[in-house]
Amino acid sequence: VFLTMLLFGGEASILLSAVEGFCSSLRVNKKVSTTAFNTAVMALSTFLTVWTLRLMYGRVANLTHGGYGAPLVVGLCVMALAQYVFNSGLVAILASLRINQSLWHTWKKHYLWASITYFAGASAAGIIAVLVGALGFYAVAVTTPIIMIILFTYRTYLKSVEVSQAKADQAERHVQELSRHVAEQERMSCALQESEQQFRSAFEHAAGMAVVETSGRWLKVNQA
Repeated sequence: VFLTMLLFGGEASILLSAVEGFCSSLRVNKKVSTTAFNTAVMALSTFLTVWTLRLMYGRVANLTHGGYGAPLVVGLCVMALAQYVFNSGLVAILASLRINQSLWHTWKKHYLWASITYFAGASAAGIIAVLVGALGFYAVAVTTPIIMIILFTYRTYLKSVEVSQAKADQAERHVQELSRHVAEQERMSCALQESEQQFRSAFEHAAGMAVVETSGRWLKVNQA
């Protein structure tokens, strides 16, 4: 999406992001509502990113005209940051409403780590776009194996992050369940103590009360 934005402009990247959101949703979920939401989020976040860049730099494709210099680096950072904020923000809003938690807590817990994917993608897109402008598509095609190795390493890293996040979530759920169990035990202990105190108070202030075994032996009598 970033590379398309740099090479062919905003409209093509918006269309591509919508297709990418639709296809990626179908791989993990067949629900129409989920697929429609993911497609809309990808298209909308890319649309907002394109217009952020246009307001700051004019045409997005102009970013690569000066080579890999300071303007391009700043533009790539703005592009990655805008796409990350808009995309993760929209998804975090829905997630926070579903799990009934604050937007900040949901975003920080589930989407903060994903920022590296946007900045890595923008950096790679910037490098490839500059190479395409300087050397042409055929020269870039020679570097495809290197790009694929980097992509494979990157995807492996993402999977390890997801596994670590899943383990952390499982540990957190275990701690929450343990906390609820401890709280329930404390509640039952307090209720038992309260019941014993009520019985002791009623026993001591009754007109005449005793605790007797089934065999008839007297265990305890109050003062009355």
